[in-house]
Amino acid sequence: MRAHAFAPLALAALIAGCGVASPVQQGAGSRMAVRARATAAFVDLQGAPVSLDRFAGQPVVLSFLAPADGDSQAQLPLLIRLAGAYQAEGVVFVVAGEEASLAQLREFKQAHELTIPVWQDKGGAELASRGFGSVPAHQFIDRTGHVAANREGFQSRGQLLEQIEAIRK
Repeated sequence: MRAHAFAPLALAALIAGCGVASPVQQGAGSRMAVRARATAAFVDLQGAPVSLDRFAGQPVVLSFLAPADGDSQAQLPLLIRLAGAYQAEGVVFVVAGEEASLAQLREFKQAHELTIPVWQDKGGAELASRGFGSVPAHQFIDRTGHVAANREGFQSRGQLLEQIEAIRK
């Protein structure tokens, strides 16, 4: 896991009330009463603005990864398998590429044969505004649009499953 230059901005975002819960690591049984930010600084692989609005009413696993980061590379196979396993249940997985150009992200998506959405988090703005300081980072959003948990760093299969089970109910 690497430190991120936007960490000071994350604190400012929390103070300003940007819809991010603190601390980043929430206990397994805790429920965060924070609504996930639907509007975002994300763009799709064609450069068009996108947001989480399109997944209203569905549980979402938003994973911030950097294609060149070792922990992100290690996290990806788990996310791919879980996305396939939970697709029929309506759980949406989104990869937000951080520190990568659109061309790099298109190549990343093709190389890994990703069928899940891959968006660009230009400049790491969303990563920071959601209270994260490094990648990989994951935000688990339930069907009502509330953030159920934030997890920073590589997550084991068991850790991911625990959070997915909590949001899919």
